[in-house]
Amino acid sequence: TAKAQSNQWSYYGPPHDCTINYLGQIVPGLGYVSTVYSSGFENGTLLAASNTSGINKSINNGESWYSVSDVLNVPGLGVTDITSDPNSPNVLYATTGKVSNEFGGINHQLLKSIDFGENWDRIDCDLSIGPQELFYQESFSSVAVCPSNSDILVVGGIAKAYFSNDGGNTWTIAEGNFFPDSNEDYDNWAIHDMLFHPTIDGLV
Repeated sequence: TAKAQSNQWSYYGPPHDCTINYLGQIVPGLGYVSTVYSSGFENGTLLAASNTSGINKSINNGESWYSVSDVLNVPGLGVTDITSDPNSPNVLYATTGKVSNEFGGINHQLLKSIDFGENWDRIDCDLSIGPQELFYQESFSSVAVCPSNSDILVVGGIAKAYFSNDGGNTWTIAEGNFFPDSNEDYDNWAIHDMLFHPTIDGLV
């Protein structure tokens, strides 16, 4: 993690030799910060997510941090994106998953918080995919909430997008060619960012 003041960046930690995976093994360079989220509605509050250690929260502009995802009891939890409901800023969603291995990056599907990230619950995405395949292979990489209807959620995955119109209770896989100009095999490409158009309702 780095800290910026007056347009200057300096290394802020952790020590280079203290990266430890969920098996207790020292693995230099294993972990990284995958996303940082802040909101104008909670002064001094930040959320930082990692590929192997879940979600951490700061309430003092990053001076100190504590885990808000350990209670989920998912060692090696990999979190890829955090976003808020435009209509309820205290409601947050987090996508999880890198392709799981012994070093972490575990997929716990979609997470939801209703208290600005202090507590999280899992939303099971029933996509007619076998539990083992979903847990180990499906990487959710981005999430967006429709500004005009908070029940509409879109989640980006690996060469797929997932759609819910009932707040995450049921899901369908969106169809389409997401990489029409690519000559490469895009089966392993992740959709890393998704946004709803600010003026055209329903356009992602």
